[in-house]
Order: sequence, then C-alpha cells, then structure tokens
Amino acid sequence: MNITFKNVGQGDSIIIEWDDEVKKIGIIDCNLVNGKNPVLEYLKIAKYEVIDFLIISHPHDDHYSGFTQLLDYVEATGIAVNWFGHTISQTGKAYWKYFELGVQATRDLDYILKKAIQLKKTGLLKKWEIPIEKWRIQLSEEVYLESLSPSHDEIQKFMEIVDLDPDLNKKQASGAANLLSTVFKISKGSNNILLTSDAVLETFKRLHDEKVLHGINFKSIQIPHHGSIKNFSEDFWASLTNTDIEKIAVASSGQNLKYKHPHLEVLKKIESYKFKIHCTNIVHGMQEYVESVRKSLVLDGVSEVLDDNLIGGDKTFSF
Repeated sequence: MNITFKNVGQGDSIIIEWDDEVKKIGIIDCNLVNGKNPVLEYLKIAKYEVIDFLIISHPHDDHYSGFTQLLDYVEATGIAVNWFGHTISQTGKAYWKYFELGVQATRDLDYILKKAIQLKKTGLLKKWEIPIEKWRIQLSEEVYLESLSPSHDEIQKFMEIVDLDPDLNKKQASGAANLLSTVFKISKGSNNILLTSDAVLETFKRLHDEKVLHGINFKSIQIPHHGSIKNFSEDFWASLTNTDIEKIAVASSGQNLKYKHPHLEVLKKIESYKFKIHCTNIVHGMQEYVESVRKSLVLDGVSEVLDDNLIGGDKTFSF
C-alpha cells in the first residue's frame, strides 16, 4: 500500500493505492495549486479505469478546490467511482453557505455536490457514504479504512457556533467548519496510518479521553491543520504508543503568509515523540527546522547532506 501527500501548497491532496487482485486507488481531498491539479495530472498518467473512492474531508476549499475538474474528468472519460464520501450532509443545507467566506468557494462546493448527484444518476458513481465516527469499510482482505471523527458532538458544536449569529461572525462560523473534519485510521495488519486533515483540539481531546487510539502503533500520522499550533494537542500526541520503530509525521504546507504553517514549536514537539518530520514545502517553521539541522551538522563536523525528510515535494510512503 502506498500513500502520497501531493505537493499542493497549503491544502490537502492525498492519494492511496493498494493491491486487491488489481491495483486500486482512493483519493482524499483534491486541491488546486497555481492553477494546476496534481491529483488529476497523476490520474491521467496512471490510467485507472476505476476510482475506489473520493472523499472530501471537510468543506474548506483548500481541500476541495480541485474536485470540480476531477469530477468533470470522471464524467468526460467514463471512469467509474465506487463511492463518494463527505460529512457535509450531517449539518443540513441551511449551514452550507457559512463554510467559506468567499462566494466562489461556496459555488464550487455546490457544483461539486450537484455533479456527484448527476454522476450517481448516470451510474458512474455507485454509492454515497457518510464517513462519520464509527463508520468503517474494508478496502481489501488486509486493508480497512475507519472514521474516528467527526462525531455527533463535533457536528452539534459546529451548528451551535453558526447559530450564534453567523452574519455578524462569518469568520468564526467558517473556521468552525474544521469541526466537521474527518479523522481516518487506515490499517493493514499491524501497520496503521492516521489522517487528521484539519481536526480541532476538541476532537483530539475526545479521542484522548475515550482512549480510542491508546495502544495502537502508528507508522505515519498526518500533522493536523498543516502544522498549526492551534490544532496541536500535547496530551493526544503524548498518549500514542511510543516505540522504537521509525515513525513518520507529515504536513501539507505552503507559502501562506497569513497562517505561516507549519509552526516550529509543533514540529519540535512532535519530533520529541520520536517522529521523523516531513513537509511538502520547506517554509515557515519547517524552514527554521531545516536550518537548525544544518547548524547541527556543521557543529558536529558532518557533511551537509540533508535526509529526504528535510526536502520538500510530494511525499510517498509504502506500508
């Protein structure tokens, strides 16, 4: 099984590939970067005739902006999609206009969901799924995908925040859409991967308090919300099983001057839990992190040759 975090700047585009008699592919999020669609470009090269699943982790456009092109391509080429999943429908349509501040992003999401309905009617899309807490699907005899979030609590809190007065607090209402973010555990035998998207502190507190992930060894964990300190839960990370096997923590990052993700303090803390840090772009906190490694190499008298985790670009891992 391979998992690839495409370099799409600040945003997510994740490709999962595995063998189940034939080679299969699933896609979680699809973001445009500089007018390009790296997921679609890969799909055209790989020449898959069937996509096992498409998922929108949550309704922020740095996670779904490329789905308009992707679904248009599915329709034009006749590629079959076994299932399409998102958590948006759990809130009710009255809340959808508050996901994003920009009108165009809202229109794009509306187009994506309507296009998916059309594909379902034509038979190209086989099923809809709602990947909320306790949802689980078998991808092959050895591999399964399980959703740990959002739970009913996170969905209810999102609606409560929006209901406070969304027209006066549009920024707060839009930010609250992170409460709808999926958290997925992918398992293949004893190998486990955790995909956190933009999950918030409330989610990690719940998972920690419920001991959902206690005792589980993770080979790879996606750093939440592109490495934001606001989404970092020390209790959650400290509670994960600590083993000597090489573990990977990866963040999808980009040159975003407003948020400056990833934050250095997050990377250093995660490293202290024996994770090897990877980022799709060496910017902001990751740039500081790499510079500190360079200084250490010089002080130790070691030739300045950086490991691949300290270089940006697509990040692919095999399990």
